[in-house]
Formats: sequence, C-alpha cells, structure tokens
Amino acid sequence: METTEFNALMRIQIDIAIAHAMGRATELESLEVAARALGLSGAAIDAAKQGRSFDAVIDVAVAHAIALYRQDPANSALTHRRLIRFGSAHLAQEIELHVKTTQPQSKNNSSHGA
Repeated sequence: METTEFNALMRIQIDIAIAHAMGRATELESLEVAARALGLSGAAIDAAKQGRSFDAVIDVAVAHAIALYRQDPANSALTHRRLIRFGSAHLAQEIELHVKTTQPQSKNNSSHGA
C-alpha cells in the first residue's frame, strides 16, 4: 500500500477544518484562497469545513486533526488506528505537531471565572 505524505493539500484541508471549528472567519477566507491556488475545488473546500475530504486518507487525517484539536482521546485513538490501517501511521505524529502549533495558547490556559 502506498503511503501518503503530509503535504500542502493535506495541511490546507486540516487548517480549513480547524479554522472553521474555531470560528476564525478572516483566517478561513485566506485559507480558502490558498486552497483554490493549490487546486482544491469549492466542494473540496466545503468538505474540509465540515472536517471531511474526498480523499480517503486525507479524510481520516482531517478527522484525526479535529479529534486532537478538540482533545477527544477516543476519536483521536480511533482515527490513529485508521491511519495505521491505511499504512500512514507516520502521519499521526506530523498531524499532532501541526495541531499543537495551530492551537491558540489560550485554549488550554483560559480560566476566567465570575
């Protein structure tokens, strides 16, 4: 089975999914422009906004990134196993690092109370 690399197309789809999940409209607009420049169709961009992809491996990679971003251990473990089945276990570590650099510092440190 051919392995998939963590490339610009995968990265932009992950970034779109996370920006959409975070409600970052301005960032999302610039990501959409970049995605179109990489050759993604409007349908592929819309799928990424929903945390999906038309490519099977990228679909799991995006789902894995969203699970990591949401700090959902059950789904991140499930998607990690799926990446292994696709012969793309190496992607899990690259995606984890990418998600860590994408998360705002305040996500884990916000503690404003009333």
